Amino acid sequence: MTSFSPHPSNINMKNTFFICLLLLTACRQQPTENRNGPATIPATFGLEAMHLKTITTFINPKDGKTSTLFGNSAAYETLKDKTIPVEGEKKLVLVTWKLVGDPVWFGAMTPGEFLSIETLTTVNLLNPDPSADYQKLNGPSLTRDNSINEQQKLDRVRLMVSLQPTITP
Repeated sequence: MTSFSPHPSNINMKNTFFICLLLLTACRQQPTENRNGPATIPATFGLEAMHLKTITTFINPKDGKTSTLFGNSAAYETLKDKTIPVEGEKKLVLVTWKLVGDPVWFGAMTPGEFLSIETLTTVNLLNPDPSADYQKLNGPSLTRDNSINEQQKLDRVRLMVSLQPTITP
C-alpha cells in the first residue's frame, strides 16, 4: 500500500498564494460609509432610548415631505385594534423629513433634511383631551415651536391618531 504525501512544491505554492492574498486584502482601503447625514435624527432627542416601535411611514408628495410615526407598545396596540382598551400612557412620535432625489437610484426619493419631531403623550389616545401633551420641535437644534395655536395642535393630534399601523407578518 502506498501512502499519499503532498509534494513540497504544492505546499509552497499554497503558502505563496495565501500570503499574496493576505497582502492584497490587507492593503485595501476601507470604503466610505454611505450615511445620510442630513436625515439623522438628533441624538439629543433620545429616540433610541425611548424603545419605540415604527408604526407607519407616509409620503406627502404635494409638500415634498416624508414622515414616520413611532410609538410605545401601548400606543401601537391601541392604534392596531381600537376596540380593545389598552391601559397606560401612550406616546407617539412623528418625525418629518424633506424628500430629496436618491443619488444612487434614478427616480427614487429618500429622506433629506431633517425637519421636525412632533410628540404626543396621553392616556386616552382614541379621544385625546386638551390636556394631552403635544409638542413640535423644529430642525436639528430641536427648537420648540410655540407658534402653534390650539386648532393646529388639534389637527396634528387628529392626524397622528388617525394613522393606521403598517401590517407586518
